[in-house]
Amino acid sequence: MKRSLSLVLAVVLVLTMMLSFASCSGSSSMTNGYYAIVSVEMDGKDYPAGDPLTNLQKKAPELDNYYVKLMDNGEGEICIGGSVGPMTYDDKQITVNGTSYAYSFADGIITMKDVTILVDKAEAKVNIDLKYASDLNA
Repeated sequence: MKRSLSLVLAVVLVLTMMLSFASCSGSSSMTNGYYAIVSVEMDGKDYPAGDPLTNLQKKAPELDNYYVKLMDNGEGEICIGGSVGPMTYDDKQITVNGTSYAYSFADGIITMKDVTILVDKAEAKVNIDLKYASDLNA
């Protein structure tokens, strides 16, 4: 009886540890798949999804149909203005056509920093927030 109780407690302890590890790891690592724009920050002003972002996309066609697709082994693809091309990523940078962009990942959002785009035919630096596509309607 004592041995059975010890075995049950050991199994419960192992399951509890596995569940806590699984819940911690999900929030700190990026999931393979599509990430789409949810907001853009330019010159200290936020352009969240909806009308503000749509109006900015009219001025900056590169932001239209903009997404990042993460795949295994640090590879992926990026779509800028409807044009799809390869990219690579590691834990600090996303590299597109030989240009590297710093990024951060927190709370399920990838933030690409200091991305140069054309806005009304003039260069501008923006920060782009992308969210995992399955979460966009949440």
